[in-house]
Amino acid sequence: VVFNVTPSNAVVEFGDEVLMVDGEGYATKSMPYGTYDYRVTCANYHTAAGKVTVNEQGKAEVKVTLQPNFGWIKLDGAEVLRGAYVFIDNERVGQLPFTTDNIKSGTHRIKVVKSMYKVYEREVAVQDNSTTEVKVEMVPNFANVTLMADETSEIWIDGEKRGKGQWTGPLE
Repeated sequence: VVFNVTPSNAVVEFGDEVLMVDGEGYATKSMPYGTYDYRVTCANYHTAAGKVTVNEQGKAEVKVTLQPNFGWIKLDGAEVLRGAYVFIDNERVGQLPFTTDNIKSGTHRIKVVKSMYKVYEREVAVQDNSTTEVKVEMVPNFANVTLMADETSEIWIDGEKRGKGQWTGPLE
């Protein structure tokens, strides 16, 4: 029996044995005539299983291409949101704009955090072998404020000197 598997790092279980797969994705085993169960597995891929029959017609060839059990999430938003922190399933993974590495298919919780904006949270469904694009839209959580005092007064905000006499800027 000759197995040709993709990806080449897959594991081939044949009967009660695990076969060694070479770097090109091939595994072989000499067997007496009969029908045998096989199973091919690999992390982040759907498992494939079946039966192969060995008979007098020569070697039995089995080609198995596992289907990805992962996709990608691509997050982007307005220029003002660049640099916002991105969390996926409560783990900080990067900053906007951001595209994940392979991520398991299914539902994931994304959160985007940036100072002066309300937190953006959403569940995202990742499909096998496809990219889910998310346009992040964050709601401002600040007001532009003008503070005026006499010309000699210093204006301090959160322990930082911001000006003298007058200051205009955003406050959360």
